[in-house]
Amino acid sequence: MPPDQDPASIIAHHDRFGIGPDACARAPGRVNLIGEHIDYSAGVVLPMSIDRFAWVCASVSDEQGTIRAHACDLRSDRTAHLDQYMATTPTKGDWANYTLGTIAAIRDLLPNGWLDRHGIDLSIRSEVPMGAGLSSSAAIEIATARCIAVMLDLHIDPLELARRCQQGEHRYAGVPCGLMDQAACSLAPPGKLVAFDCQNESAQIIHRPDGVRFVVIDSGIRHTLSHSGYGAIRGHAHEAARLLGVNSLRVLYEAQGESVDQRCLPEPERAACSHALGEMRRVREAIGCITQGDSAGLGRLLNQSHASLRDTLRVSCREVDTIIEIAQRTPGVFGARMTGAGFGGCALLLCEAHLAQQIADSVLRECPPDVDASLVLIDSEL
Repeated sequence: MPPDQDPASIIAHHDRFGIGPDACARAPGRVNLIGEHIDYSAGVVLPMSIDRFAWVCASVSDEQGTIRAHACDLRSDRTAHLDQYMATTPTKGDWANYTLGTIAAIRDLLPNGWLDRHGIDLSIRSEVPMGAGLSSSAAIEIATARCIAVMLDLHIDPLELARRCQQGEHRYAGVPCGLMDQAACSLAPPGKLVAFDCQNESAQIIHRPDGVRFVVIDSGIRHTLSHSGYGAIRGHAHEAARLLGVNSLRVLYEAQGESVDQRCLPEPERAACSHALGEMRRVREAIGCITQGDSAGLGRLLNQSHASLRDTLRVSCREVDTIIEIAQRTPGVFGARMTGAGFGGCALLLCEAHLAQQIADSVLRECPPDVDASLVLIDSEL
């Protein structure tokens, strides 16, 4: 069976709608190696797609302009007329916004008048953990857009597709996200790192270091970006740039590095600025470490990144910090950090390849009973 076709999703679609799908598509989740909370400040980020996917199946219906969506994992259904949906303010936190909002965002790319004559039935299944900082929402968005494109034989540039999905998440899910997640899910080849420049929206594929594997451990603490402090932190970064007279903190970093006088900034803006400038340097140094095969140096940068996210930006949590502390003292771990926007989610460990499973088992074994940690994946050594 082709990789974009998931048997469980096809069966679920048939059971729900009484017909097999006309098209299927998938998109991966992503883990961000380094470059957290700088995408919306036009920084360079370093994500990698993971071997966990969201699948979407779609079929054409006779319900003109109507979208029926079925979430297989949640056993939940939504029905909406797209015109009415686009004219309202969707309920925050509703899973259907990531699917319906994506279709709304690409509507003008559909054949003229198509939705006046037809409707769309969708089934969504995902193995990307929700709220774990692995871009479960972006994976669903990209898979939805890809599926509609396949069904209607549309040819959409992968970066344009990512932009449309980002716009849909802004407008309909109420999350003012940067472009990193959608770009990583749309552009990243399996197992490769992508240096994505959020200023000029260019992507450079980077081969991973030899002899290492990435271990992702879930803290069990869930976040919801539409209800967390994510929007406030993004606002602090933008306000810091405004107060310092630049369009983005990236402009400031390119001009002055970290030697910026931040004394004029209020504390929330100062923290956002300090973290962003340091993280932009760490990403640049991390790319150098990867190019030079310096896994130990890369690990130190991951540790520094986590310290900044924990102590300066304060977006980590006790459970994630506990996993990181255990990992950082475990032999064979080069470095570890939280990954994703924070407020819960996952820890990322950079490990010696031959010790990866042993390290994962050891870290989980050492976690105290009140930390409900679990292994998400040990990535393939490519």
